[in-house]
Amino acid sequence: MNKETTITFGEEQYQLRFEQDLVSVELSKGRLKTTSQELLNMTLMANPRLLPGRLIEEQDSFTWQYQNAAHHLLLEDFLKQLSRSEKLRLLENLAVLQQFTQSRINVFLHPDNLVFDDSLMPIVIHRGLANAVPPMTMDDSDFLRQYKCFAIFVMNPHDDYMSLYQGKLEDVRQTPFNRGVLQANTVDQLANFLGQTYRQEHERSLNVDTVIPKRRSRFFQVGFYTMTVLAFVLAGVVLYFTLSKVPYDSRLLVSQKDYLATNYDQVITDLKQEEPDKLPKTEQYVLAASYINVESLSNAQKKNVLKNVTLSSDASYLKYWIFNGRGDFSKSLNIAQYINDDQLILYTYTKLYDQVNANPKLSGAQKQAQRSQYQKKINTYESKLGGAKNGFGN
Repeated sequence: MNKETTITFGEEQYQLRFEQDLVSVELSKGRLKTTSQELLNMTLMANPRLLPGRLIEEQDSFTWQYQNAAHHLLLEDFLKQLSRSEKLRLLENLAVLQQFTQSRINVFLHPDNLVFDDSLMPIVIHRGLANAVPPMTMDDSDFLRQYKCFAIFVMNPHDDYMSLYQGKLEDVRQTPFNRGVLQANTVDQLANFLGQTYRQEHERSLNVDTVIPKRRSRFFQVGFYTMTVLAFVLAGVVLYFTLSKVPYDSRLLVSQKDYLATNYDQVITDLKQEEPDKLPKTEQYVLAASYINVESLSNAQKKNVLKNVTLSSDASYLKYWIFNGRGDFSKSLNIAQYINDDQLILYTYTKLYDQVNANPKLSGAQKQAQRSQYQKKINTYESKLGGAKNGFGN
Protein backbone atom coordinates (compact mmCIF):
# COMPACT_ATOMS: atom_id res chain seq x y z
CA MET A 1 0.00 0.00 0.00
CA ASN A 2 1.55 3.28 -1.18
CA LYS A 3 -0.33 6.49 -0.52
CA GLU A 4 -0.13 9.88 1.13
CA THR A 5 -2.80 11.43 3.30
CA THR A 6 -3.02 14.76 5.08
CA ILE A 7 -4.71 15.07 8.46
CA THR A 8 -5.65 18.47 9.87
CA PHE A 9 -6.43 18.73 13.57
CA GLY A 10 -6.90 22.21 14.96
CA GLU A 11 -3.98 24.31 13.77
CA GLU A 12 -1.74 21.31 13.14
CA GLN A 13 -1.37 19.39 9.89
CA TYR A 14 0.23 15.97 9.51
CA GLN A 15 1.22 14.31 6.25
CA LEU A 16 1.36 10.53 6.53
CA ARG A 17 3.26 8.64 3.83
CA PHE A 18 2.38 4.95 3.56
CA GLU A 19 5.01 2.83 1.79
CA GLN A 20 4.64 -0.95 2.07
CA ASP A 21 5.15 -1.67 5.78
CA LEU A 22 6.33 1.84 6.74
CA VAL A 23 4.44 5.00 7.66
CA SER A 24 6.46 8.24 7.78
CA VAL A 25 5.57 11.58 9.34
CA GLU A 26 7.96 14.51 8.88
CA LEU A 27 7.83 17.55 11.18
CA SER A 28 10.00 20.64 10.79
CA LYS A 29 12.14 21.53 13.78
CA GLY A 30 10.28 24.83 13.99
CA ARG A 31 7.11 22.94 14.96
CA LEU A 32 8.85 21.23 17.88
CA LYS A 33 9.50 22.66 21.34
CA THR A 34 12.67 20.58 21.70
CA THR A 35 15.27 18.93 19.49
CA SER A 36 16.54 16.58 22.20
CA GLN A 37 16.45 13.10 20.69
CA GLU A 38 16.24 11.58 24.17
CA LEU A 39 13.00 13.46 24.80
CA LEU A 40 11.64 12.95 21.28
CA ASN A 41 12.27 9.22 21.56
CA MET A 42 9.69 9.08 24.34
CA THR A 43 7.06 9.14 21.57
CA LEU A 44 8.46 5.74 20.53
CA MET A 45 7.96 4.18 23.95
CA ALA A 46 7.05 0.52 23.52
CA ASN A 47 3.32 0.01 23.99
CA PRO A 48 1.01 -2.52 22.30
CA ARG A 49 -1.33 0.33 21.36
CA LEU A 50 1.41 2.30 19.55
CA LEU A 51 3.16 1.39 16.31
CA PRO A 52 6.90 0.89 16.93
CA GLY A 53 9.30 3.05 14.97
CA ARG A 54 12.47 5.08 14.81
CA LEU A 55 13.42 8.74 14.68
CA ILE A 56 15.48 10.18 11.83
CA GLU A 57 17.06 13.62 12.21
CA GLU A 58 17.64 15.74 9.13
CA GLN A 59 18.98 19.28 8.80
CA ASP A 60 15.69 21.10 9.35
CA SER A 61 13.32 18.35 10.42
CA PHE A 62 12.71 15.07 12.19
CA THR A 63 10.97 12.11 10.56
CA TRP A 64 9.06 9.54 12.58
CA GLN A 65 9.22 6.27 10.65
CA TYR A 66 6.70 3.76 12.01
CA GLN A 67 6.81 0.02 11.31
CA ASN A 68 3.43 -1.44 10.41
CA ALA A 69 2.70 -5.17 10.41
CA ALA A 70 1.07 -6.81 7.39
CA HIS A 71 -2.00 -7.82 9.41
CA HIS A 72 -2.57 -4.27 10.70
CA LEU A 73 -5.10 -2.56 8.45
CA LEU A 74 -6.50 0.93 8.06
CA LEU A 75 -10.22 1.24 8.64
CA GLU A 76 -10.90 1.94 4.95
CA ASP A 77 -9.41 -1.44 4.04
CA PHE A 78 -12.00 -3.53 5.86
CA LEU A 79 -14.85 -1.39 7.23
CA LYS A 80 -17.30 -2.41 4.49
CA GLN A 81 -16.76 -6.10 5.31
CA LEU A 82 -17.64 -5.71 9.00
CA SER A 83 -20.99 -6.71 10.41
CA ARG A 84 -22.84 -4.29 12.68
CA SER A 85 -21.79 -6.41 15.65
CA GLU A 86 -18.11 -6.26 14.65
CA LYS A 87 -18.27 -2.49 14.15
CA LEU A 88 -19.62 -2.08 17.67
CA ARG A 89 -16.89 -4.29 19.10
CA LEU A 90 -14.25 -2.22 17.29
CA LEU A 91 -15.73 0.96 18.74
CA GLU A 92 -15.85 -0.41 22.27
CA ASN A 93 -12.17 -1.36 21.91
CA LEU A 94 -11.23 2.27 21.20
CA ALA A 95 -11.71 3.08 24.89
CA VAL A 96 -8.33 1.44 25.59
CA LEU A 97 -6.66 4.53 24.12
CA GLN A 98 -7.97 6.67 26.98
CA GLN A 99 -4.89 5.56 28.94
CA PHE A 100 -2.87 8.19 27.06
CA THR A 101 -4.93 11.11 28.38
CA GLN A 102 -3.17 10.53 31.71
CA SER A 103 0.33 10.42 30.22
CA ARG A 104 2.68 12.68 28.29
CA ILE A 105 1.87 10.82 25.07
CA ASN A 106 -0.89 12.57 23.10
CA VAL A 107 -2.88 10.56 20.56
CA PHE A 108 -5.65 11.60 18.20
CA LEU A 109 -8.43 9.43 16.83
CA HIS A 110 -8.64 9.77 13.07
CA PRO A 111 -9.50 7.00 10.59
CA ASP A 112 -6.15 7.51 8.83
CA ASN A 113 -4.11 7.60 12.06
CA LEU A 114 -5.21 4.23 13.41
CA VAL A 115 -4.64 0.68 12.24
CA PHE A 116 -6.43 -2.36 13.65
CA ASP A 117 -5.24 -5.89 14.35
CA ASP A 118 -7.08 -9.17 13.83
CA SER A 119 -8.95 -8.67 17.10
CA LEU A 120 -10.15 -5.21 16.02
CA MET A 121 -7.90 -3.58 18.62
CA PRO A 122 -6.66 -0.08 17.70
CA ILE A 123 -3.00 0.84 17.24
CA VAL A 124 -1.98 4.50 16.94
CA ILE A 125 0.32 5.55 14.13
CA HIS A 126 1.51 9.11 14.88
CA ARG A 127 1.38 10.60 18.37
CA GLY A 128 2.72 13.68 20.06
CA LEU A 129 4.40 14.54 23.33
CA ALA A 130 3.11 17.09 25.82
CA ASN A 131 4.73 20.50 25.30
CA ALA A 132 7.23 19.05 22.84
CA VAL A 133 5.80 17.32 19.75
CA PRO A 134 2.46 18.00 18.00
CA PRO A 135 -0.16 17.17 19.05
CA MET A 136 1.07 18.79 22.26
CA THR A 137 -2.19 18.69 24.19
CA MET A 138 -4.91 16.13 24.81
CA ASP A 139 -7.56 16.01 27.51
CA ASP A 140 -10.56 13.85 28.32
CA SER A 141 -13.07 16.25 26.74
CA ASP A 142 -11.27 16.38 23.39
CA PHE A 143 -10.70 12.62 23.43
CA LEU A 144 -14.42 12.14 24.12
CA ARG A 145 -15.40 14.33 21.16
CA GLN A 146 -13.04 12.44 18.85
CA TYR A 147 -14.41 9.13 20.17
CA LYS A 148 -18.01 10.22 19.50
CA CYS A 149 -17.17 11.33 15.96
CA PHE A 150 -15.39 8.06 15.31
CA ALA A 151 -18.37 6.05 16.56
CA ILE A 152 -20.89 7.85 14.34
CA PHE A 153 -18.54 7.71 11.35
CA VAL A 154 -18.00 3.94 11.67
CA MET A 155 -21.71 3.17 11.95
CA ASN A 156 -22.53 5.54 9.08
CA PRO A 157 -19.49 6.23 6.84
CA HIS A 158 -21.52 8.76 4.84
CA ASP A 159 -20.97 11.14 7.78
CA ASP A 160 -17.51 12.61 7.15
CA TYR A 161 -15.33 12.26 10.24
CA MET A 162 -13.64 15.67 10.08
CA SER A 163 -16.93 17.44 9.35
CA LEU A 164 -18.35 15.85 12.48
CA TYR A 165 -15.32 16.88 14.54
CA GLN A 166 -15.34 20.45 13.26
CA GLY A 167 -18.95 21.15 14.21
CA LYS A 168 -21.51 18.85 12.63
CA LEU A 169 -21.48 16.33 15.48
CA GLU A 170 -24.33 18.09 17.25
CA ASP A 171 -26.41 18.18 14.04
CA VAL A 172 -26.38 14.47 13.16
CA ARG A 173 -29.61 12.57 12.56
CA GLN A 174 -31.30 11.64 15.84
CA THR A 175 -31.24 7.86 15.55
CA PRO A 176 -31.31 5.80 18.79
CA PHE A 177 -27.62 4.99 18.33
CA ASN A 178 -26.59 8.59 17.64
CA ARG A 179 -28.58 9.82 20.65
CA GLY A 180 -26.86 7.28 22.88
CA VAL A 181 -23.47 8.46 21.65
CA LEU A 182 -24.26 12.16 22.06
CA GLN A 183 -25.72 11.73 25.56
CA ALA A 184 -22.50 10.22 26.95
CA ASN A 185 -20.76 12.74 29.21
CA THR A 186 -17.59 10.74 29.81
CA VAL A 187 -15.43 8.26 27.94
CA ASP A 188 -16.52 5.52 30.35
CA GLN A 189 -20.19 6.26 29.68
CA LEU A 190 -19.62 6.13 25.94
CA ALA A 191 -17.64 2.88 26.16
CA ASN A 192 -20.37 1.35 28.36
CA PHE A 193 -23.06 2.37 25.87
CA LEU A 194 -21.09 0.91 22.97
CA GLY A 195 -20.37 -2.27 24.91
CA GLN A 196 -24.00 -2.74 25.89
CA THR A 197 -25.14 -2.11 22.30
CA TYR A 198 -22.55 -4.58 21.03
CA ARG A 199 -23.68 -7.31 23.42
CA GLN A 200 -27.33 -6.79 22.49
CA GLU A 201 -26.50 -6.99 18.79
CA HIS A 202 -24.27 -10.01 19.30
CA GLU A 203 -26.95 -11.83 21.30
CA ARG A 204 -29.54 -11.03 18.65
CA SER A 205 -27.35 -12.55 15.95
CA LEU A 206 -26.80 -15.69 18.05
CA ASN A 207 -30.54 -16.15 18.52
CA VAL A 208 -31.11 -16.61 14.79
CA ASP A 209 -32.40 -20.17 14.37
CA THR A 210 -30.02 -22.53 12.61
CA VAL A 211 -31.23 -25.94 11.38
CA ILE A 212 -28.65 -28.71 11.07
CA PRO A 213 -29.65 -31.44 8.55
CA LYS A 214 -29.67 -34.95 10.02
CA ARG A 215 -27.14 -36.26 7.49
CA ARG A 216 -24.61 -33.84 8.97
CA SER A 217 -25.20 -34.85 12.59
CA ARG A 218 -22.43 -37.46 12.67
CA PHE A 219 -19.99 -34.92 11.26
CA PHE A 220 -20.78 -32.59 14.12
CA GLN A 221 -20.51 -35.41 16.67
CA VAL A 222 -17.01 -36.23 15.45
CA GLY A 223 -16.21 -32.55 15.42
CA PHE A 224 -17.43 -32.25 19.00
CA TYR A 225 -15.07 -34.95 20.27
CA THR A 226 -12.18 -33.50 18.30
CA MET A 227 -12.83 -30.06 19.71
CA THR A 228 -13.06 -31.50 23.22
CA VAL A 229 -9.54 -32.89 22.92
CA LEU A 230 -8.30 -29.61 21.49
CA ALA A 231 -9.99 -27.76 24.33
CA PHE A 232 -7.90 -29.62 26.92
CA VAL A 233 -4.73 -28.81 25.00
CA LEU A 234 -5.67 -25.17 24.66
CA ALA A 235 -6.63 -25.00 28.32
CA GLY A 236 -2.99 -25.48 29.24
CA VAL A 237 -1.98 -22.66 26.93
CA VAL A 238 -4.69 -20.39 28.32
CA LEU A 239 -3.62 -21.22 31.88
CA TYR A 240 -0.05 -20.22 31.06
CA PHE A 241 -1.13 -16.89 29.61
CA THR A 242 -3.59 -16.26 32.44
CA LEU A 243 -1.19 -17.00 35.29
CA SER A 244 2.08 -15.85 33.76
CA LYS A 245 2.21 -14.07 30.43
CA VAL A 246 -0.79 -11.74 30.77
CA PRO A 247 0.07 -10.45 34.29
CA TYR A 248 3.68 -9.91 33.16
CA ASP A 249 2.63 -7.93 30.08
CA SER A 250 0.21 -5.97 32.24
CA ARG A 251 2.99 -5.00 34.66
CA LEU A 252 5.14 -3.81 31.77
CA LEU A 253 2.29 -1.75 30.35
CA VAL A 254 1.50 -0.18 33.73
CA SER A 255 5.16 0.67 34.32
CA GLN A 256 5.36 2.46 30.96
CA LYS A 257 2.25 4.45 31.79
CA ASP A 258 3.69 5.42 35.20
CA TYR A 259 7.00 6.39 33.58
CA LEU A 260 5.28 8.65 31.09
CA ALA A 261 3.50 10.26 34.05
CA THR A 262 6.95 10.78 35.69
CA ASN A 263 5.83 8.63 38.63
CA TYR A 264 9.26 7.08 39.08
CA ASP A 265 8.70 5.55 42.52
CA GLN A 266 5.67 3.70 41.17
CA VAL A 267 7.66 2.39 38.18
CA ILE A 268 10.14 0.89 40.64
CA THR A 269 7.27 -0.71 42.56
CA ASP A 270 5.68 -2.01 39.35
CA LEU A 271 8.86 -3.84 38.34
CA LYS A 272 10.33 -4.77 41.72
CA GLN A 273 9.83 -8.51 41.13
CA GLU A 274 11.37 -8.56 37.64
CA GLU A 275 14.89 -9.79 36.89
CA PRO A 276 16.78 -7.11 34.94
CA ASP A 277 18.29 -9.69 32.57
CA LYS A 278 14.83 -10.90 31.56
CA LEU A 279 13.30 -7.48 30.95
CA PRO A 280 12.91 -6.16 27.39
CA LYS A 281 15.36 -3.38 26.50
CA THR A 282 12.66 -0.73 26.75
CA GLU A 283 11.78 -1.78 30.29
CA GLN A 284 15.44 -1.85 31.29
CA TYR A 285 15.65 1.76 30.12
CA VAL A 286 12.44 2.77 31.91
CA LEU A 287 13.55 1.15 35.17
CA ALA A 288 17.13 2.45 35.01
CA ALA A 289 15.97 6.01 34.30
CA SER A 290 13.46 5.79 37.15
CA TYR A 291 16.13 4.70 39.63
CA ILE A 292 18.39 7.55 38.49
CA ASN A 293 15.58 10.08 38.95
CA VAL A 294 15.11 9.04 42.60
CA GLU A 295 18.83 8.64 43.31
CA SER A 296 20.42 10.90 45.93
CA LEU A 297 22.15 13.09 43.34
CA SER A 298 21.75 16.77 42.59
CA ASN A 299 19.56 17.74 39.65
CA ALA A 300 22.66 18.69 37.66
CA GLN A 301 24.25 15.31 38.39
CA LYS A 302 21.09 13.46 37.39
CA LYS A 303 21.01 15.42 34.15
CA ASN A 304 24.62 14.46 33.42
CA VAL A 305 23.92 10.79 34.07
CA LEU A 306 20.69 10.74 32.07
CA LYS A 307 22.52 12.05 29.01
CA ASN A 308 24.09 8.59 28.76
CA VAL A 309 20.86 6.67 29.42
CA THR A 310 18.81 6.16 26.26
CA LEU A 311 16.95 3.37 24.51
CA SER A 312 20.15 2.68 22.57
CA SER A 313 22.37 2.47 25.68
CA ASP A 314 24.31 -0.71 26.30
CA ALA A 315 22.22 -3.13 28.37
CA SER A 316 25.06 -3.47 30.89
CA TYR A 317 24.95 0.26 31.61
CA LEU A 318 21.20 0.14 32.17
CA LYS A 319 21.48 -2.90 34.44
CA TYR A 320 24.17 -1.14 36.46
CA TRP A 321 21.67 1.51 37.50
CA ILE A 322 18.97 -1.05 38.21
CA PHE A 323 21.19 -3.09 40.52
CA ASN A 324 22.53 0.11 42.09
CA GLY A 325 19.00 1.33 42.77
CA ARG A 326 18.10 -2.00 44.35
CA GLY A 327 21.11 -1.84 46.65
CA ASP A 328 22.80 -4.87 45.06
CA PHE A 329 26.19 -3.19 44.96
CA SER A 330 28.21 -6.37 44.39
CA LYS A 331 26.45 -6.83 41.04
CA SER A 332 26.63 -3.16 40.13
CA LEU A 333 30.35 -3.12 40.95
CA ASN A 334 30.95 -6.19 38.78
CA ILE A 335 29.20 -4.48 35.88
CA ALA A 336 31.10 -1.21 36.39
CA GLN A 337 34.40 -3.10 36.40
CA TYR A 338 33.37 -5.19 33.39
CA ILE A 339 32.62 -2.13 31.26
CA ASN A 340 35.67 -0.38 32.76
CA ASP A 341 33.81 2.79 33.75
CA ASP A 342 35.79 4.64 36.43
CA GLN A 343 32.87 6.95 37.23
CA LEU A 344 30.58 4.04 38.01
CA ILE A 345 33.27 2.18 39.94
CA LEU A 346 33.91 5.24 42.12
CA TYR A 347 30.21 5.79 42.68
CA THR A 348 29.71 2.18 43.72
CA TYR A 349 32.51 2.34 46.25
CA THR A 350 30.94 5.46 47.79
CA LYS A 351 27.65 3.55 48.04
CA LEU A 352 29.41 0.58 49.65
CA TYR A 353 31.08 2.96 52.12
CA ASP A 354 27.69 4.42 53.07
CA GLN A 355 26.20 0.95 53.31
CA VAL A 356 28.83 -0.09 55.86
CA ASN A 357 28.10 2.99 57.97
CA ALA A 358 24.40 2.18 58.01
CA ASN A 359 24.78 -1.53 58.80
CA PRO A 360 23.82 -2.11 62.48
CA LYS A 361 24.97 -5.74 62.34
CA LEU A 362 28.64 -4.82 62.02
CA SER A 363 30.83 -4.25 65.04
CA GLY A 364 32.86 -1.08 65.36
CA ALA A 365 36.04 -2.89 64.34
CA GLN A 366 34.36 -4.46 61.30
CA LYS A 367 33.01 -1.11 60.20
CA GLN A 368 36.42 0.52 60.57
CA ALA A 369 38.15 -2.21 58.55
CA GLN A 370 35.63 -2.10 55.70
CA ARG A 371 35.50 1.70 55.65
CA SER A 372 39.28 1.81 55.39
CA GLN A 373 39.18 -0.69 52.50
CA TYR A 374 36.57 1.27 50.57
CA GLN A 375 38.16 4.66 51.34
CA LYS A 376 41.39 3.52 49.69
CA LYS A 377 39.43 2.57 46.57
CA ILE A 378 37.58 5.88 46.65
CA ASN A 379 40.84 7.83 46.92
CA THR A 380 42.33 5.89 44.00
CA TYR A 381 39.42 6.57 41.65
CA GLU A 382 38.98 10.17 42.78
CA SER A 383 42.60 10.70 41.80
CA LYS A 384 41.96 9.12 38.39
CA LEU A 385 38.98 11.39 37.84
CA GLY A 386 40.73 14.57 38.92
CA GLY A 387 39.33 14.80 42.43
CA ALA A 388 35.63 14.35 41.62
CA LYS A 389 33.81 13.00 44.65
CA ASN A 390 31.48 10.78 42.67
CA GLY A 391 32.48 11.32 39.05
CA PHE A 392 29.19 12.86 37.92
CA GLY A 393 30.02 16.53 38.11
CA ASN A 394 28.29 19.13 40.27
